[in-house]
Amino acid sequence: MGHQTQAAAVCFVLYLAMIVSPVRGQSPTDPSTIPESEYVTVRDGHLSVDGQRRRFWAVIGKLYSDSGVTPNDSPAEHRAKVETARKSTDILLDRFEKLGFNSFRLWTAVPNTEAYTVGDGSSADSVDYFLAQA
Repeated sequence: MGHQTQAAAVCFVLYLAMIVSPVRGQSPTDPSTIPESEYVTVRDGHLSVDGQRRRFWAVIGKLYSDSGVTPNDSPAEHRAKVETARKSTDILLDRFEKLGFNSFRLWTAVPNTEAYTVGDGSSADSVDYFLAQA
């Protein structure tokens, strides 16, 4: 594994360990409270967690379903679109798990700094739903 790949994997795993998701209503995680054993390290040229070699099999790309809500949608259409997108995201995650994937690399979805309301169907809402479920 090249140094860039190792660095990307380590950064991604550390990022996932510190994600805050409004969907779950959690407070930000203070990185200093995460035990050293939870960090991914390179040991003998391989990725390790808590001294054990780990292999990460990643899905790469835009991995969540966007709701496609528009300002002209009725409240019922809006709810249906959000529900459909979330079900689709759940199906994707189930498929990824069954195929043995244990990590994700997102292209343009994060970091998410957009203000939104949970369930509004915005891109930020869709991304955060995916991350919370993953």
